[in-house]
Amino acid sequence: MSEALEEQRVNCRRCRYRFPVQVQPGEGWRVEAQCPSCDTWACFTVADTRDPPPRDPAELEAEAQRLGEQLWSPINEHRDHPAIAWVDRVGNGGFEDDHTPKPWTIPTFWVYRFRRGKKAAYIWQEGGYWFVRRWYPLRGRHPPEPAEVFSFEAALDQLVE
Repeated sequence: MSEALEEQRVNCRRCRYRFPVQVQPGEGWRVEAQCPSCDTWACFTVADTRDPPPRDPAELEAEAQRLGEQLWSPINEHRDHPAIAWVDRVGNGGFEDDHTPKPWTIPTFWVYRFRRGKKAAYIWQEGGYWFVRRWYPLRGRHPPEPAEVFSFEAALDQLVE
């Protein structure tokens, strides 16, 4: 007769998310499970129940710096473009002060927001293509349809026309 299963909490090696798994009682268990956070499948043992060592703060800072450089590289590459003066922020497209319908699913990619007074414009890249939604009032009911353009620079050009 098999014993009842017990719950153990394991740490995903990829994303460090801690989640429960059902295992046989004792120390010699081994279970294959999928992390609910990153969807990675792995084989877990009792060793995975212990908290992983904290990440090095310098490593975390370097990782954040690399991400920041990657996010802002289109802006930095076009610093001399007149539309750059209106850059507001980079985000996932869910901007708290603009409730107009969005042409994108949140958060699948980065959205560059530009602001001019009470109007906003957005540029984003999806599937290798650049899109621009030209100026319209924040909280507007009928925003313009996004236009597909060939590059980030072409999208910037649409904002100054």
